[in-house]
Amino acid sequence: MSEWIKVEDEPQPKCNHLVLLEDGEVHGARTTGVDGCVLVIGSYFSFDMPKVTHWMPLPEPPQEGV
Repeated sequence: MSEWIKVEDEPQPKCNHLVLLEDGEVHGARTTGVDGCVLVIGSYFSFDMPKVTHWMPLPEPPQEGV
């Protein structure tokens, strides 16, 4: 399994991933919108959420027939 990555070490990607917020909550992050540039984390939009401290790539989905 992947390790948490500090946002100071590597910026968050612009694709789907997990994030750890400064309040200790873990949420899925996803981009949305017509141009794919609006970041949504849990029930927060990027302009009203607590600070993101770490992120982690999502694991690969299971192979078909597993």
